[in-house]
Amino acid sequence: QLLVLVLVLVLQLLLALPRATGAGAGPPRAAEEPSWDFGAGLDGWGRATWEELGAVLEVAGDELRGVALGTRAPRVHSPALGLELDGPWAIVARLKHGLATGVTPAVTVRLGSGASLQVSARAAVPSNSFDLAVFPLFELRNDTLEAFDLFPLGGAATVADPRALARVAFAVDWVRILRRPVLTGASGCQDDLDASTGETFTVNCPLDGGARRIKLTGVGLRQARLYVGN
Repeated sequence: QLLVLVLVLVLQLLLALPRATGAGAGPPRAAEEPSWDFGAGLDGWGRATWEELGAVLEVAGDELRGVALGTRAPRVHSPALGLELDGPWAIVARLKHGLATGVTPAVTVRLGSGASLQVSARAAVPSNSFDLAVFPLFELRNDTLEAFDLFPLGGAATVADPRALARVAFAVDWVRILRRPVLTGASGCQDDLDASTGETFTVNCPLDGGARRIKLTGVGLRQARLYVGN
């Protein structure tokens, strides 16, 4: 009877653990962080003509897939958002493309103030494999993100000849709008970090062979990662 009770408790613990949804599972997110997985169709994305988008779109295999027409840099319109940019936010998309070389995707954001600007991904996405494209919005404060256009094959300002993109395929696995982590303090180390709003934080914690507990304080730390190195 004791063995059966232990097995039941183990099963309950396993069922209570959070589950990933496969290799394309996105990072954890709060309820107020908009997200799209395209499991139920376009879900408000790409509501325009093929000529306006510069691509033919479809949803298959829980992915938003497109083929460039070669008439303009292909783009995908987001749904209407009305998201208050009250802190450090970022648009994150997991996508891939069929170009022979890597490409730097971009987004064009439309703000409640009437401004519109292009934001490039922080790094290029390699060819023919899904990778993350991160578009930082942390410099946009006290405004509203009304909507944005996703340019998976490069922004309109960087595509010199759209005809070279004809019949190039792309796919978007998911899109998230995440509140970027802001670290405001760290304790438990020799030198505590008092405050910072950057993207890289260095905390001096000498490794003395023993266990060390580090306490981080800040905003949005569910998306933060702690790297330990020399």
